[in-house]
Parts: sequence; structure tokens; C-alpha cells
Amino acid sequence: MIIRVSGYPGAGKTTLCKKLAETFGYAFHYTGGVFRKLASERGLSIEEFYHAIADDEDLERAIDREAERVMNEKENLVVDSRIAPFQKTKFPAVNILLTVSPEEGARRELLRPENSRFTLEEMMRITQERLADEKRSFKKLYGIDDQFEPSKFDIVLDTTDLSPDEEFTAVMEQLSHRGVLPLSPESGRAMT
Repeated sequence: MIIRVSGYPGAGKTTLCKKLAETFGYAFHYTGGVFRKLASERGLSIEEFYHAIADDEDLERAIDREAERVMNEKENLVVDSRIAPFQKTKFPAVNILLTVSPEEGARRELLRPENSRFTLEEMMRITQERLADEKRSFKKLYGIDDQFEPSKFDIVLDTTDLSPDEEFTAVMEQLSHRGVLPLSPESGRAMT
């Protein structure tokens, strides 16, 4: 099984993915980490990097191909990536979309040390610009009109008023309803 998590900035994707990976005993692939590493290597903020790759299709495609490669070489994987739910994998997959209000998402993004210099209004503007760049890129590179189209996901959860623990519990309930259960450490079989 591959659990693919997408969503808006500040919706709680990475926190959820880490908890899911730990609970299921799965590996964790964080595409945002790849972006942040490349941005740092180029001396750019993550926002500047998103603007830069909008003009570098080869780099963006290379990053996306790496995520797809990982999803086809490894099962029992949690993937934090906005493109992953649209990519092919030979393993069964469940796609999760986390939404959040723009204000709450920006508030949460301000908790990141690299964003502490921004005001709430600036963070909301930066987030909207990043999403607009991403939307144009998805359309241009892959013909995807809306990377957050709810019908493309198995589970959609608004996290605006949820704590990380409440978010995790809600997702686990939805996964359980779909028969996606953690493996028993002793047998390697799904727990019931």
C-alpha cells in the first residue's frame, strides 16, 4: 500500500505523514524536503525556488520523476507530495487531500523558523502566489487543471479546526473504513 498525502500549505501534511509512517511502519518520502534542499543549495527561499522552477520545466519534471520512481520501487510507503496522487504506481494507493482556510494555513506556516520574518498578511499572499505558480505549472506540464480537485482523492479532510491529533484520528478512521490497517509487528499482516 502507498498512502499519498496532498494539500494546502499549513494543512498538516508533513505532521500527518510522519505519524502515519510511524503507525504503519512504512517508509516516508517527503517531496517538500527535496524542494527545500534544492532551494537551500541555490541560496533561495522556498518561495523564490517555486518561482524559479516555474521557468525550469526540466528540473520540476526531474523532481516529479523521482517521486514516481520511489512509488514504483517501494511499497509500504507514505508520500507527502502534491503531484503524487496524479502519478502512476504499480502498488495499491490511497490518496488523501488536506484542506485548511487560507488564514489558518498561513498562521501555521508562520511557525516555521524560515517564515518568522513575515506578517500573517504577507504569508497569506506568499502562499497564494506559490499555489498560483504551482497550478500554472501542473497545467503546463501535465494538463492538470486543479491539483486539489476533491474528486481525485479517496479522503478529503478540512483541518482548519483540528489539532494534529484530531486530524490523525480522523484520517485513521477513514483509512480503517477502507480496510487500510497498520501491519501487526509479529505477523506482518494487517491488524483487525
